[in-house]
Amino acid sequence: MCHIYPQKAVFHIDVNNAYLSWSAVELLKNGAKTDLRKIPSIIGGDPKKRHGVVLAKSTPAKQYGIQTGETVSSAKKKCSMLRVVQPDRILYQHSSNKLIEVLSCFSSEITRFSIDECFMEYKNKEFDSILEAAHYIRQTIYHELGFTVNIGISTNRLLAKMASNFQKPDRVHTLFEWEMEQKMWPLPINELFMVGRASREKLKQKGFFTIGDIARSSPVLLERILKKHGVTLNNYANGKETAHFLSHDTVKGISHSTTLPFDTNDFEYIRKVLMELSEKIARRLKQKELYFGLVSIEVKTEDFKKRSIQKRLQIPTNDTALIYQTALELFEQLNIKKNIRHLGIRIGNLEHPYQQVCFCNEI
Repeated sequence: MCHIYPQKAVFHIDVNNAYLSWSAVELLKNGAKTDLRKIPSIIGGDPKKRHGVVLAKSTPAKQYGIQTGETVSSAKKKCSMLRVVQPDRILYQHSSNKLIEVLSCFSSEITRFSIDECFMEYKNKEFDSILEAAHYIRQTIYHELGFTVNIGISTNRLLAKMASNFQKPDRVHTLFEWEMEQKMWPLPINELFMVGRASREKLKQKGFFTIGDIARSSPVLLERILKKHGVTLNNYANGKETAHFLSHDTVKGISHSTTLPFDTNDFEYIRKVLMELSEKIARRLKQKELYFGLVSIEVKTEDFKKRSIQKRLQIPTNDTALIYQTALELFEQLNIKKNIRHLGIRIGNLEHPYQQVCFCNEI
């Protein structure tokens, strides 16, 4: 069957490697001779300090095995010539706003999803097809702002977001209902929006390996495995956008704590406990689709005395790997010599990434 692309659709615009790209563009504007995107480089903590984690990495840095979320010191050991650039939240917000300004020339209906991605409802009036329009917008962003984006196109936001995650960078992809079976269903389940590590493992144990497996399954069966979240995933796998896809949340913080079965100062054991607590928080964070800007830990020693410490992140993030990395860093800073009785982790300064952006201009 031959399908014709509609002249009205939802675009999901996603900046490719936003933090590193925006820093690279700014440095080039200021006379830098080297493009960060073309050399082994990362956005991370102060290179003069031992602590700090990798927030973003270039493609050449990835070839050295450098991972987002690992410590800067670990990354530098993997690549001695690694260029480390500190994050600049003001610059990133400015770059995000410039992107919205460019897009406002094409549509008055834009919803910011996070600092580096947004949705846009677009009605084509000028081009032969909606696909041609998307390529023109992609090229305009690059020529005017100097960084690349992926654009996903569909009839709803969920499928548009899924489409933009296909092959990167600097691409346009469609994912309409008639394309799901070919383009989306063969993908592994972790590629589906809102499938975290815990959900993935539970589904794999029950024989679910592709998004198509979830789509073709009974919602009742999925509810038995993952409760209400299973029904949501069945909807997403079938391209159905649920009511809370862009819902707001009023939660102020997420925390988990535990009293240890025995008092101990065994670092390896404590490290595992911190990892388990971090994973529990990460699952709740993903369910609520929030960004966090603060990590704190509380430690109670064998004499029942409490000590706590916190760290504000330079940029709010939804990178759950940072919860554990930061908690471990904070625990080391406390330098507690006594046996530990109780451990707790809390993330705060939660932000909902969905902000309506309104413009008065007409298309």
